[in-house]
Amino acid sequence: MSGVDRAPELGRDPAGEALERSAALVAVGRAPEAEAVVRRALADDPDHADLRTELARVLVVDHRAAEAVEHADRAVAAAPEDPHAHAI
Repeated sequence: MSGVDRAPELGRDPAGEALERSAALVAVGRAPEAEAVVRRALADDPDHADLRTELARVLVVDHRAAEAVEHADRAVAAAPEDPHAHAI
């Protein structure tokens, strides 16, 4: 594969892609699929605050607020200054 062919991969943001895909899936009522997308991304970066926040949000949408609390707490611990982490 040439450098030109790989260029898009070099700038790739897997966490950002997972966040966008999750939001799109939730918007069309597919929370379980959104959860799977976020959990796969978290497997590669378990301390990513935005991914933890998104997982908490997805779980709340899926009526699993008690489970969401753990992920919201981990998001706040990873990024205590981030207002999004505190919003869940």
